[in-house]
Amino acid sequence: MSAARSLRDKWARGETAFGVWAALPDAFAAELMCVDGVDYICVDQQHGLVDYAEMVEMLRAIEGRRTAVPLTRVPVNQAWIIGKALDAGMQGVVVPMVNNRAEAAARRDGVPLLSGRRAVFRPGPGLHGHEQP
Repeated sequence: MSAARSLRDKWARGETAFGVWAALPDAFAAELMCVDGVDYICVDQQHGLVDYAEMVEMLRAIEGRRTAVPLTRVPVNQAWIIGKALDAGMQGVVVPMVNNRAEAAARRDGVPLLSGRRAVFRPGPGLHGHEQP
């Protein structure tokens, strides 16, 4: 079972998911966070020191371990930034500066999807953005 599916299943059952926030731009450190018991690692691009290129390297390190789900907090509440993080392969995003349900719905609706799902293409070990075994 994929880590992403396992995390979604935990949330659906109302179980606690344990995560780590990575604010320093270091892929090796992100990889070291991938230990048993950590369900997700959230790369912080808003308050951390991580830029886009570093986020991609951290994503690759997290994915390489296949133990935790890679998430990111994007630096701003803009659809193109959210889309870029998802296109890189992040399994989810935390969107800052959302103050109410209307803003959340507007942002959700502002990120384009392909056939109801985001299509993600990038170099690496596989195609991301779809259900993985």
